[in-house]
Amino acid sequence: MSESPPTQPSGTLRLTKYQGAGNDFLVIVDMTGDHALDPDEVRWLCDRHHGIGADGVMRVSPGGAAVGARASAGSPATALSRASARSRAAVGGAALCMELRNADGSVAEMSGNGIRCLVQAAVDVGIVEPGSIGVSTAAGLRLVDYRVTGRASGFASVDMGEVSLGGTWDASDDRWPRVGEAILPDAVPFLMARLASVGNPHLVVVLASRPDADVLYAHGPAIEKCLPGGTNLELVWPAVSAGSPLECGDLELVVWERGAGATLACGTGTCAAVAVVHDAGMCASDVRVRNPGGVLEVHLEPGEVGGQGSGPEVSPAYRARLGGPSVRVGEILAELPPADALRDQSLQGELHTGDTRRTGDMRRTGDTRRTGDMRRTGGSR
Repeated sequence: MSESPPTQPSGTLRLTKYQGAGNDFLVIVDMTGDHALDPDEVRWLCDRHHGIGADGVMRVSPGGAAVGARASAGSPATALSRASARSRAAVGGAALCMELRNADGSVAEMSGNGIRCLVQAAVDVGIVEPGSIGVSTAAGLRLVDYRVTGRASGFASVDMGEVSLGGTWDASDDRWPRVGEAILPDAVPFLMARLASVGNPHLVVVLASRPDADVLYAHGPAIEKCLPGGTNLELVWPAVSAGSPLECGDLELVVWERGAGATLACGTGTCAAVAVVHDAGMCASDVRVRNPGGVLEVHLEPGEVGGQGSGPEVSPAYRARLGGPSVRVGEILAELPPADALRDQSLQGELHTGDTRRTGDMRRTGDTRRTGDMRRTGGSR
């Protein structure tokens, strides 16, 4: 176990960069409550040209009493199945608290990839031991089973809680006209769309085959804003085209995240997509889902009857378990601009955050003119 992070000079901020299936985050370890996440500061940190570059910023702080179970040994699939029963039986509190902001500075309720990175960060600095760790989030208590797999890498399975399903989109439903206009261009092999909640909102669009590469970028921004409070968008299709659509096998998806844009992976979106597809009878309850940045594993079990969303149909919810890797990319001592400069930059317009087709993310070096020391610690996507 390593020691707590060293103190940082005035005007600087010490962070560590992590990624889970390519979904990258800057993590601030703040066990004394000295550094609240400021929206302007977050926007600068996540800017892939003027700042460090990330899909979001997380702060880890104390959360209460630890959950005492230890993680299961064996394969990731075995750990996923065993952990579902264990997490429901856990009655302890949270060892950690997760505060998460999107790249645009807005608050995010939950991130399946982010929470794995946050737990690894806490293990890396010696706050908690590997095993089963309770984390308090804006979406509720989540139990994370974490094990070390390498010098700078780990694997975790997360009890994602209930996935509630709302109504399916219908062409005659005048409540979602902008959604219909966006998701039904002639070039898209559309099957169905459905709202889902994993503690945060999702619109899952199920396709018969891979869409054109520009569909997500062309329609993601409009769909994000077309529902009250915004929504995440997932386009999902069968990874293998043989046979009837989505009858078996793995899934593949791309995601437009609320407040971050196109990202390489989304844990909550992956769970939402599997729940929607499984509820329609088009995939199994244990599925591997290929995100652009890597593969995530989802295990579903029946949940409590109920649902959320604006559609007329409500199905029984599912309880989801998400498994995937996390990697420590590097440590950063960021040179923070003055507060007025941060505000001016935020007022200048859209920052370069989520569109990975046109932006870099400084994973390897860290440009000391802007960010100070970024020491690569190993691991790769």
